[in-house]
Amino acid sequence: MQYSNYGWIITWANPNIFRSDEIHEYLRAAGPRNIDPEFYQALNAGIDPNNDNVFKFSLYDDDNEIYFRGVMIAEGDAEGCEPLYDWGEAFGCVMLKADYRDGKVEYFG
Repeated sequence: MQYSNYGWIITWANPNIFRSDEIHEYLRAAGPRNIDPEFYQALNAGIDPNNDNVFKFSLYDDDNEIYFRGVMIAEGDAEGCEPLYDWGEAFGCVMLKADYRDGKVEYFG
């Protein structure tokens, strides 16, 4: 199997949108399906926030309401928008905000 060059994990779900049992189910959701086991292990262990390949992200709907927050690790040609397409769109999210370690912010969607 060929593994992806990125991985992400959901760390927060909006309690004003989701029921508590749904939130519990969504927390620690990770992707993509072909996530590298090393990425998955690092994400679950709490990866080093000083790693330049790591950034935080937030997923928003078309009313600019935040649905989820998470952390992504990316290498190679990963774009940074992958959690939106892998996960967020199924919940009606249309935008991903990426917050990079160097203070740069990027929007996708």
